[in-house]
Amino acid sequence: MNQKLFFKPLKCFKPSAKPAFAALLALLFSCVLPGCANYAEQPNYDLDRLTLNRSAAFTQRELINQALKEPNHSDAERKTALVNSYCDLAYRSIIYISPDKTPDACHSLGNRQRSCAYKMHICIRNCPLRAGNCEPCIDRARECLTE
Repeated sequence: MNQKLFFKPLKCFKPSAKPAFAALLALLFSCVLPGCANYAEQPNYDLDRLTLNRSAAFTQRELINQALKEPNHSDAERKTALVNSYCDLAYRSIIYISPDKTPDACHSLGNRQRSCAYKMHICIRNCPLRAGNCEPCIDRARECLTE
């Protein structure tokens, strides 16, 4: 059973290179692990998927109600706050808006508008959607946008 091998077994490291490899590996771990342990910015889970989905349901329902109202009864500031929330939800990929149906307000969404939408999403998380008691959330977003 003396067969010839088609390849020679690889000898990855010479005996003299093993301590150098171990030292290099120890140096690598000593640099990487403290860097991971001292990661200063912790993720923010205030806006989880459930919160954003609740906000999307409320925002879309209120935008439909706003569109069904008579033109002289509609509140422009209220609609602006709802469209701002709608655009933020699209930016976060919670809802999809086709490019030809995207409101103009979504193209100029800045940090201030996103901050106001964030406050509205957090507020909606804590209100019952069916009772219609989420008006204070719209009011807060409206005030935030007019500041």
